[in-house]
Amino acid sequence: MLTGESIPVEKYPILPAKVAASPASLLDLPTACFMGSNVVSGAATAVVVATGNGTYFGAVAKDIVGARPLTSFDKGISRVSWLLIRFILVMTPVVFLINGFTKGNWLEALLFAASVAVGLTPEMLPMVVTANLAKGAVVMARRKTIVKRLNAIQNFGAMDVLCTDKTGTLTQNRVILQRHLDIHGNDDSQVLEYA
Repeated sequence: MLTGESIPVEKYPILPAKVAASPASLLDLPTACFMGSNVVSGAATAVVVATGNGTYFGAVAKDIVGARPLTSFDKGISRVSWLLIRFILVMTPVVFLINGFTKGNWLEALLFAASVAVGLTPEMLPMVVTANLAKGAVVMARRKTIVKRLNAIQNFGAMDVLCTDKTGTLTQNRVILQRHLDIHGNDDSQVLEYA
């Protein structure tokens, strides 16, 4: 479950001579089984070395449940909200003072400044944003893409290419660079430098 292998991986009770003594990752240890693994055949006696969040599986589960990083959409909404708040904090006292000095009625100036502050507050912003994102989710659903979180739609719109794969089907849980080509299919060292 951790490495996403599509075929069973053989494990050994002791390290055989043909297997490398120091694998690149602990997940590649030929003598270790991990929580979440399914045994296809054979029998063994095991020693538990970690439980709960101390296991790789537990650490992955903890990371998934943890706080998600803000999307660019969340950051944009936050920037707009803080801009509006700063604008309100500057405009309300300015309107209050100008109105108070020009008309002389400070109570009326205070009420007018409060109404300006309320008028500048975008009360419909959350509803408009949610409606637009929901419309985007419906359009994506027609194209057979289901979005679980509405604020991820803006990130999808910013993508040019999205590649997905289940480890073991196309890849082998390793990143291997075979060639670096330019748009014409020729070897190009600049492509490697940019990557």
